[in-house]
Amino acid sequence: MKQVNVFAETETPMELKAGSVKTAEYTIHQTYDLDAMKAQLAEDEKKLAAAVTEDDKKLLWSGVRHMRRKIQSGGINVTLRSVIFHLGDLEMITIPGELFSTFGMEIKKNFNAPMRIVWGYANYSAGYIVEKDEFGKGYESMQTPFLQGEAELYIDHLIKSL
Repeated sequence: MKQVNVFAETETPMELKAGSVKTAEYTIHQTYDLDAMKAQLAEDEKKLAAAVTEDDKKLLWSGVRHMRRKIQSGGINVTLRSVIFHLGDLEMITIPGELFSTFGMEIKKNFNAPMRIVWGYANYSAGYIVEKDEFGKGYESMQTPFLQGEAELYIDHLIKSL
């Protein structure tokens, strides 16, 4: 079997030069709606008790565990720190968590260099950074410590910081 170099046709020299490096910080202080979370927890515990398949049980157990953790914490108080590098033909930003891909593409659209990198799980992880329309649809939205819609505010802040 022949190996194919998918980059051969697009290979172009990249000029790296001293540019700028800066930090963007975004602070979140939120108190959770504990009554709503307790009601959701009770509903999820009923679903877990009635779950039949192992996949359903696994997803629901994860959601119950993370909801208990959120209720216990009462809220979130965190400063997200990203580092933005402008290095000639390369621009890069570090993200302290896991972005949904649409956020990464949105950030890349706002860079100017031909090579653009969005580097997640950099320095530490604050958790999943979930689109507001994806809440309630999967594991990531159950586990994220951030409230629905906060991710969009964070990404807007990063884009303005570029």
